[in-house]
Amino acid sequence: MGHFCVFVIGENIEEQIEPFLEDIDSDSPYYKFNIVYTKDQGLKEAKNILENSSVGNELKEKFVHWFQEGKIELILNEHDELIQDTDGNFGYYGNANGHFTYYKIGGSWNGIFELKPGAIDLIDYDNYKIKSDARYDVRPVEGFANRAIKKDIFVRDLLDIRPLAIIWDKVYYETGSWYEVSLEELNIDIEKNRKIIDERTAHIEKFIELWNKIPDDAVLTIVDGKL
Repeated sequence: MGHFCVFVIGENIEEQIEPFLEDIDSDSPYYKFNIVYTKDQGLKEAKNILENSSVGNELKEKFVHWFQEGKIELILNEHDELIQDTDGNFGYYGNANGHFTYYKIGGSWNGIFELKPGAIDLIDYDNYKIKSDARYDVRPVEGFANRAIKKDIFVRDLLDIRPLAIIWDKVYYETGSWYEVSLEELNIDIEKNRKIIDERTAHIEKFIELWNKIPDDAVLTIVDGKL
């Protein structure tokens, strides 16, 4: 099951995420019939599949039988995931804008933040400072090395851990991709990897654009999304 990080800006976290859930009930306002092929497109695609199927192939025999029976949706998707609506269009019921099957506010890292006694919403930053100083005493050289990192490298590393998406005012903005790797890992051949680089650049630009628009007093919630 794939995990990804999403930033949700503002209040009403569940309400903002709801429009992007895949697993929804039939009474949800986002549960609709989503057309994959119009009636004419479906028939044309089914004929193409028949023509390109190997003669004598067992699957082709099924396709011919289904076509004769008018079960075009079975040809378009042999797993019978597509159905026809009253207008003859081929598609499925669900949320076409779904990105999550499950999500967890705060991520799956419970306990990572230490809280002050008697408070559930106050992170114990003072204790963190004490522990941070203790770690510095043990490894001071590493501390200097971290602080001496070049600005461009720091910014690059920051952008590399940006979320897959930002949800703001019930709008889903994609700011990352599943197959992202560092430019060094690409063993960079600019032209060979042009598509990946261009998409990554667009994601980074979108992230920076949105990040600069977020008000300083806005509530930002980290959500662990799952496919």
